Amino acid sequence: MAGVPSTSTCTGDTKVTLASFDLWNKDRLVPFLRERGLPVTKDVNSLRALAFGATVMRAPLVPTPQEEQQKRCEDYNSILTVDGKRLPDPLVDLKCGWKKEEEGMQHWPPTMYADMAEYFCLGAADPEVDMRKKLMGDYKDGKAYSYFDAEFIHEVLYHPLSDESEVCFVRSTSARSQRRNDEPHQVWVALQKATGKILTAYCTCFAGLGASCNHVAGVLFKMDHAWATGITNKSSTSKPVEWTKPRKTVSTDAHKVNDMEWWSPKWSKGKKRQPINTPARKLFSPTKNSAPPTLEDLMSDLYVSNKDACSFQYGMPTATTAYRVEDDMNVDGVINLETCESVPPPLPDLVKLPTLPTFTTEQVNALVKATMAQSTNPNWTQQRIGRITASVARPVLVMADKAANGTPIAQSVLDGILGKRSVPSSLPALKYGRRMEPTAREAYITAMRSKGHKKLTVQETGLFVMQEHIYIGASPDGLVDCQCCVPPNGLLEIKCPLSIANADPKEKTPSYLQKKEGVLILSHTHNYYSQIQMQLLATNTAWCDFFVYTSHGYHLERVPADKKHQEELRVAASLVFEQIIRPKLQHRTDNATDASTSQDEGTQSQSEDPETPGIVDCPESAHAVNEAASTDTVHPPDSTARDAAPAPPPAKKRRVTRRQKKAPKAGPVYLCGICNSDCDNVTEDTDNSVGCDKCFRWFHWGCVGFEMDNLSDDWYCDECQK
Repeated sequence: MAGVPSTSTCTGDTKVTLASFDLWNKDRLVPFLRERGLPVTKDVNSLRALAFGATVMRAPLVPTPQEEQQKRCEDYNSILTVDGKRLPDPLVDLKCGWKKEEEGMQHWPPTMYADMAEYFCLGAADPEVDMRKKLMGDYKDGKAYSYFDAEFIHEVLYHPLSDESEVCFVRSTSARSQRRNDEPHQVWVALQKATGKILTAYCTCFAGLGASCNHVAGVLFKMDHAWATGITNKSSTSKPVEWTKPRKTVSTDAHKVNDMEWWSPKWSKGKKRQPINTPARKLFSPTKNSAPPTLEDLMSDLYVSNKDACSFQYGMPTATTAYRVEDDMNVDGVINLETCESVPPPLPDLVKLPTLPTFTTEQVNALVKATMAQSTNPNWTQQRIGRITASVARPVLVMADKAANGTPIAQSVLDGILGKRSVPSSLPALKYGRRMEPTAREAYITAMRSKGHKKLTVQETGLFVMQEHIYIGASPDGLVDCQCCVPPNGLLEIKCPLSIANADPKEKTPSYLQKKEGVLILSHTHNYYSQIQMQLLATNTAWCDFFVYTSHGYHLERVPADKKHQEELRVAASLVFEQIIRPKLQHRTDNATDASTSQDEGTQSQSEDPETPGIVDCPESAHAVNEAASTDTVHPPDSTARDAAPAPPPAKKRRVTRRQKKAPKAGPVYLCGICNSDCDNVTEDTDNSVGCDKCFRWFHWGCVGFEMDNLSDDWYCDECQK
């Protein structure tokens, strides 16, 4: 080959040179290159050079169709294998037993946006928050969400596998984005029934073996939308299901591009999305000079009108660059550094001091800034350990009364304050509240501005603590600033109850709202009222807007500061902290490795787990904590119930955490009084069930509309309340 140097290389024990291929003819070169996927249409000298390069680079052989099929089968089997167990193939093994969408959605696991973010970002090389946001942004603002928004996703079927199975399947089809008349893609997703966690997924599209294609995300967006609008709620089965049926492809007439409306679907915008071709864009003219007028333009126009003006006798004024005072032309670069007082240490470290310090305003602000994003921020979780926050205001008030009377206190509330126990983040009510909070915040701003508060703003915040009583804290859902209100600064507290997600709060009122003189207001005896008052106390503000939101309506009221109740809460918090919490924090600090401490307290300590927070604040049900501190009082059954059946254990409403045992003990099976399904192993608190303290029957939370904010000493079913 002319112009090619005599290059050589060694492959194993054989020395291969370019000259080694001079004797190869085209009939030999073509099969050699074709097996490696290289082009074979060039001249013979180029083919010899390609063969030499393929040998030097050790180009692999292109797999045969049989080998490719075998590889796809192996990959598909790996998708079906979860935690070492192979699941049945939804496309082959599960020919029957699928429930249609209208019936099956009542059994859908609580799979929401947070589960999608965890699943799609789990394999990301960069686990940082910015990368996670970018990855999920591609799904929310790209094709994935548009598949759902454009109704490409068809009916979602549900398969429970069996009553004992912890895994279920959802299955659907997705229309093709280009060739709409072709066979739609088959999509299935395996989910955990209890938590809604996404285990694995598959689609028949080209990227389906990656288990994270846009069609899979489209199905998950449809499930997220169903939970957000509340149509999965069992209590709404008597109403017509408000669900968008996938529309058939219809032909459209031709129009001018300028007369057409172009939309870009975005998950965050929902129904409030704006067209791409806005009026401002339509009015834009590329021939019009949009540059702002300059000083030279002004002086040129003035010169034409009056050339003899004295200002023009000394030359035409020109514009000069006006540098800011802080700019220095002799400095290569400026780095902006923000300095502030360091964040105070956590409370378990401060209790070592003889007396607790008083925080300055700068320290409080630094703590607020360091704990932004609240439950997703590890600093927020760490700083709340040992502090009495607003979410447990009323339980602490009850605890103070019991401590003063010498009666037993609720260990579960105390463990939550000490950071030994937390509410599982997989609870549907908790996930729903976090899912709906950003939407509710935007709805609140819209509602307030429609009422005349045009310049109202809402800012997210972190953990506030009182300067004089640093063991009292609060994490509001927002800081409100409105110049037309007196005083202008207030708080925002959002509640998104899952139990009425498919209804308007004004029509189907939750238990914490009551009518007084024909007006719906927050009950002053409910934990939410005490929570708001402690938030106002910790932030030193005068009012809080209480906003109950669902996708079908909202309730909004302004709660003023109740100084009398605030003082009761402060005194109770001081009593509980000094007599109960502070000694335990000091003991915990001095004997951090003593395993007997948790045993003496009658509970297993979880403080050694870095992922175990305290009681988590969330927009659902008083941040998923107990309404009132209850004791372990056992209510004995009457003789009639005892003779009829073995009485189940007393209802432990305050135990909302579910510890998974390695070897759970087999216990008696109790059927739900509504659906007659099993309330599995209620003695171990592993099922979301509640027991009636009068008839001693058990019920699923969803069957009786029970919420965590209803937790109290006693609970009675509807029949026993009559």
